[in-house]
Amino acid sequence: MGEKPQFRGIQKQVIRAIIRGKSPIIQVTGTGGGKSLLFMLPAFCAPDGVSIVVVPLVALYKDLHRRCQESGIDSHIWQSRSGNRAASIILMTPESAVTKGFQLFVNRLHARGQLYRVVIDECHAVLDSERAFRPQMGKLGSVLRGFGVQVVFLTATLAPGDVAEFTSRIKLQGQKVCFYRQRTTRQNVGYRVKVVAKGEDEDTEVCRTVEKALERYESGKVMVYSGLIGRGKRLGELLSCPVYYSSVDTAEGKARRVREWVSGGRVIVTTNALGMGIDIPDVRVVVQSAPGID
Repeated sequence: MGEKPQFRGIQKQVIRAIIRGKSPIIQVTGTGGGKSLLFMLPAFCAPDGVSIVVVPLVALYKDLHRRCQESGIDSHIWQSRSGNRAASIILMTPESAVTKGFQLFVNRLHARGQLYRVVIDECHAVLDSERAFRPQMGKLGSVLRGFGVQVVFLTATLAPGDVAEFTSRIKLQGQKVCFYRQRTTRQNVGYRVKVVAKGEDEDTEVCRTVEKALERYESGKVMVYSGLIGRGKRLGELLSCPVYYSSVDTAEGKARRVREWVSGGRVIVTTNALGMGIDIPDVRVVVQSAPGID
């Protein structure tokens, strides 16, 4: 996995807990803190076992699949309507994790003694699940208890005040939770709020911000977030860059858009469909466009 590797932050402490079989485990570590290593390294060291990794976004599990391949880890993306196989890491969405078909697959892994653990990446997304938005995530807690194996929860976004609600939603009451928290603030990240006066063109101001960012950083990427798909399309045309949102293309088409941006592009306009966990090391500026706020 590279020359002279070293653990960062609390990675070593948490990986030891995982290897010893402690469960449930919750780790809160800031973006870039190396949370993915917590399931990739155990899978690399024990390739005959299966780690199920549940991720809330298609773009995220595609990115994790790529990283597993680059590290020589056998990984498989679960497909509800096609043949599936055991692998060191199986990547899937919460919607697939709660299906009867997947639970039958888990039972077969249990019978062969192959299922080692279940990992919920970006687990704070459970707090966002509602009847109208990804309600299946609210069922994860009951499903996980039925699996009867080690469960690991990873996130960079779980405030101390939200821990009680999270453990309640994920059905961890009464269990001894191994909780690890590392500082999530980043000293090299700056924030600025630009207020656009009424009557000014907000799209034009976003474009100016992006142009200034490209001038300031000769290399590196810029992400522009839009809460509205229509506005995102408009910004994409103005900036002559790709646009990404949940229904923009097929799964392969969306993956191609991300690859093209990562490999050679500099700017992308997106909704929160590309908002969690993607490992892009050279993003220099993120523009959050929030029109209509007084």
